[in-house]
Amino acid sequence: MLGSLAASRSPAELGAWFLLYNALGFASQPLVGWLVDRGRWARPAVLLGLAGQVLALVAVTRLPTLAIALAGLGSAFFHVGAGAIALNATPGRATGVGLFAAPGVLGLGVGGALAIAAVPAAPVLVGLLLVLLAFLVATLPTSPTVARVGTAPSPRTVFEAHDLLVIGLLAAIALRSLVWTACTWIIEGQSASLLALTAAAAAGKVLGGPLADYFGWRRWCVAALLGAAVLACAGPANPSLVCLSAALLQSATPASVAALLAWLPGRPALTAGLAFGLAIAVGGAPFALGLGVHLLATPITAAALTLAAVLYGLLLHPPHRPRPLVVPARPDNLVQRSPA
Repeated sequence: MLGSLAASRSPAELGAWFLLYNALGFASQPLVGWLVDRGRWARPAVLLGLAGQVLALVAVTRLPTLAIALAGLGSAFFHVGAGAIALNATPGRATGVGLFAAPGVLGLGVGGALAIAAVPAAPVLVGLLLVLLAFLVATLPTSPTVARVGTAPSPRTVFEAHDLLVIGLLAAIALRSLVWTACTWIIEGQSASLLALTAAAAAGKVLGGPLADYFGWRRWCVAALLGAAVLACAGPANPSLVCLSAALLQSATPASVAALLAWLPGRPALTAGLAFGLAIAVGGAPFALGLGVHLLATPITAAALTLAAVLYGLLLHPPHRPRPLVVPARPDNLVQRSPA
């Protein structure tokens, strides 16, 4: 959407719209997720998000500021609601969230390529979103319950030790987001390279879920990120190695989100909002503030991936829970007899 407005608007307007979209579309997701969890409104959030996207595409030519705001809020509600549904679909596993996250990164490449080619994609996107909206209305279950994964959240008012672990895991996700943003920044304006990179990233997300479930979340994510760091150093000028590095980088996404839910049981929408919203916003903040050019060097990229791998190695496992107390069954079948 912003790409379609670039030719007719000033850089100041585009910058303000970019910040508005990111604030509403990413930074607001934890708040939206908290509200969705409280009301168990996963399905309404998905439908509201898609409706916001449709209205944004309809209004973009006449009311661009309103359209950007609707698009941002629509993205926030959709990612939080659909992310919660994906986490509930495969409880305790990373496969579902990987399948959910893959089309989004592929859409980034397609949308970027259309913007570079100056192709008016709004009518096509409106039609696709309307079809998807109708499909979801017809097929999603009627129950809005989302808090099936984990135990029900209990109210608390103090900062607990495991909150530090949640922050550390979010920091690892933000580092991955930083590297991914750097990758897309480098190839800005190159539609073929952008499509290849995002296709590789989407494949990584699809495959990363089942691979992490099979090999173990911590083992897979650490190996994938270290592999991505090596490839980032070995082949910055080789497109094939760059795409493979992006696939390994994004293959850690499903296990990251699933593991975060293990630390936030009963809060799947908040989990989605933190992982797909806040951490992404933090990772992209340096580029939004104009500091991204200092983060494009290969050693910095490799160091960020290595640090993320270390954090995953320390934090990416389900939280310790005490073993349940086992009470021996009463031997009702034994009848004590008095001596004759």
